Amino acid sequence: MALAERSGAGIIEGDALTVLATVERHRGNPAAAVSRAEAAVAVHRRTDHHLGKARALKALGLALRECPDEALTGERAESCLREAYDLFDSFGSYEAETVS
Repeated sequence: MALAERSGAGIIEGDALTVLATVERHRGNPAAAVSRAEAAVAVHRRTDHHLGKARALKALGLALRECPDEALTGERAESCLREAYDLFDSFGSYEAETVS
């Protein structure tokens, strides 16, 4: 696993999970999207890849917004989106403007 992380495989894994989360959300399956996005956030935290983490947090926040129990997920969704915005903004990424 350490070799994979040094070679960038962890970053690729996290990016792939983020894409899968977005696909699941667009398919109308927010629970699966949340699961994939949470895994992506965990991978990017482990690899310390800030851009990937911001993208995964955005995917997680958007998926949480679409979960049926807003009382349980609403505040968490907004927290993820705020963290994503702050990360994007901290390194001057245009992607900060895509977080809503």
